[in-house]
Amino acid sequence: MYKLLAFILIAVCSASCVSTQKAEERAHARRVSQLRVVNAMSKRPIKVDVDYMMPRRVPAQHLTTNYSLTIFNDSVDSYLPYFGVAYQSNLADHMQSPLTFTSKVSNLTIVKSKKNAFHITFSAKKGNELFDYELLIFDNGKTQIQVQDSARESIMFSGNLVLPELIKCGNDARLKQ
Repeated sequence: MYKLLAFILIAVCSASCVSTQKAEERAHARRVSQLRVVNAMSKRPIKVDVDYMMPRRVPAQHLTTNYSLTIFNDSVDSYLPYFGVAYQSNLADHMQSPLTFTSKVSNLTIVKSKKNAFHITFSAKKGNELFDYELLIFDNGKTQIQVQDSARESIMFSGNLVLPELIKCGNDARLKQ
């Protein structure tokens, strides 16, 4: 009986040590992820790979093509699809998405919120259309994008911030400079 009790006690202690170690590993991985997001936000370009689209009247869809949004110092490269109602259409686009363009940005603001998220807003012009972009980048790199235009219904996207690479240094992971 004593051996069984000792075995159970050792097993419980071992399990608690393993769970504590796993929690510490998860906390360390989260801190490294947060550091990578802050580092990516302090540099340009800021690139978001988009994998999910949420139009207003059409069901949300996963995207199979590599759509992205890249913000440079003074311009944006928007390669996003559009599904929804257009109040005005531009026949010169020839069936191209209205959210596919490269343009100068205006009113670019980047603010870090209280919950360790970054809030980015800017406007970009394509021809006669003015698009208002609003990005919310969380500390784990997950991103939500909302695009509004006076000629179309707004649309939302979600994706991931492209993070800088890590260099492994023994047990320590450091950001590539």
